[in-house]
Parts: sequence; structure tokens; C-alpha cells
Amino acid sequence: MTDPYSLKPWLKHYDEHVAHSLNYSNQTYAELFREATSQIPARTAIYYMGRGITYHELDKLSNRFAHFLKKSGLGPGDTVGVNLPNIPAYYISIIGIQKAGCVLTGVSPLLQSKELEYQLTDSGTKVLVTLDALFEKLAPIVSHTGVQRIAVAGIADFLSPLKGFLGKLLKKIPSGRIHPVGDIKVGGLMNLLRTMPSDFIEEKLTPEARCLMQYTGGTTGPPKVAVLTHKNISNQIQQVNTWLDIDAGEEATLISAFPLFHQAGLFLGMDTMAFGGTQVAVPNPRDLDFLIAAINCAWQEGMKAENKSL
Repeated sequence: MTDPYSLKPWLKHYDEHVAHSLNYSNQTYAELFREATSQIPARTAIYYMGRGITYHELDKLSNRFAHFLKKSGLGPGDTVGVNLPNIPAYYISIIGIQKAGCVLTGVSPLLQSKELEYQLTDSGTKVLVTLDALFEKLAPIVSHTGVQRIAVAGIADFLSPLKGFLGKLLKKIPSGRIHPVGDIKVGGLMNLLRTMPSDFIEEKLTPEARCLMQYTGGTTGPPKVAVLTHKNISNQIQQVNTWLDIDAGEEATLISAFPLFHQAGLFLGMDTMAFGGTQVAVPNPRDLDFLIAAINCAWQEGMKAENKSL
């Protein structure tokens, strides 16, 4: 009997532009990001509540974050937790963590205190990036973990001062008070970034080095960690972009509403930044008015890109 796998009948369903096999580059994610975006510094990487952040800005901000991690004593293989919704600080953290050679673990803002304690301890998280509005849920348990430093971001970060002030005053933007927690160093992310250099930083790693530590839903017990290497991520990016016929540097605008703390949303966000697309950040996908406005914004950004290419 013929082995069905040896016949590979699925190949006849591939689109014409999709090769039957690929020669993988096996790059690290930081290398992919640098190569794809070095030629498009002025392109908008993140569009957030009326403001665009260019790839040049994202590159410099992520350099600052990487330097912050190195100054905090972290090195290759150390874990950084990101406990945020889809705001600019998350995208900056993704790139900066990879530049520093560290490992990202997405920490869902929906987790309860005991669940937070479990993941932070199990992952060996040393630096945590969180939201001011989530700080009080985190504060009682973080001293029981291995977290050494906390960088606190806000929804209003990257908004104009007036827009941020009015948003908080009218309670349109959630926020929270931050304070010392035991021996853990706590500081505002924006202030920390301002004190760091923006010069180039990129830790040399092998493709087999760990890139992500993402946790499962834990429906049959405690969540289990899934470890993904740079080779896993870069090869999957190459597969997806080949199938979708996307080249590095291609202009495309996507709505980033799928949570970045979830692996599917994180991969789509990382892929978009690796080929140089524009993402419209959606912090709360349950806010339908905001989501509709984001769709309109994505359409307008896409039309701008299309007109420039004509």
C-alpha cells in the first residue's frame, strides 16, 4: 500500500506562488526586524489613538528598553514578563526584549492574583512590565516571586499631554497609583526609557535560543509553558509570509485587536513588525465604537500607502 505522506496530495492545493519547500534563513527575530525595517524608518509602525509611531522611533525606543534590561542585570535567556493590553509599550517591549537576548512571556491582564504569582514564579520572570491600572492586583503577590524590577506603563503614554490629562480627568482612560513593593524596584516605563541610551544594541544569539515562553489556558490543571525558539518564530514568519505573498518592507496596514498576550495575537504582531507593516493598536477590542474607529483608521492608512505607491 502506498504511503499517503510520500504522495503529498496536499501540494496540488497550494497557490501557484507557493513553493513546495523553503530554504529557511534561521535568523533571530531581532535580525529579521532590523533587516526588514532599516529601509523604511519613516513608515508608521504603530498607530495609537491618533498618533503614529514610526519605525525609526520604535527602533530607538526598543534600544532604550533593551539597554534598561541590560542595566538591570539581565542577559541572554533571562525572562521578561509583559502584563499589558495592546498599547505602544507592548510593541516596544517585544522588540527590546529580543534585542537584549531575553525571553518574553506574555502575562494576561485577565489573570487573578494567584494565577499571576504562578506564572511569574514558574517562568522565572526577573523584570515585569505592567499597567498602572493593574498594579494593585499585582502588588500583594509580586514579592513572593523572583521579580526584581517593575516598569509601569499607562494607557495615556504616547498621547498628547492635553489628551492624556482630559482622558484621565473625565475617567475615559483607566489609571492607577504605583508605589514601592518590598525590595523590588518600581518605576514608570517612560521615565526609565528617557534615562537610557538609544544607540544600537543587539545580543548575538543562535537560532536555537529561546525567544518566547507562552502559557496554555490550563483547562486540565495549572497552565503549561510552551517554549518557542527564534528558529521556530523566524521559520513560521517565512512560511506565513510566503503563503500570503508578503515581502519584507511591503506596505500593509493591519488592525492589532487580537491580544498580544495571546500567542496568536503576539505572532501576528511580531510578523507585522518583521516585514514592516503598520499596526493600528486596539487596547480594548470590546469597545466597539473604538474598534469601528480603528477599522476606519486602518482603511485610511491603507489608502495613504496605496496612493504613495501609485
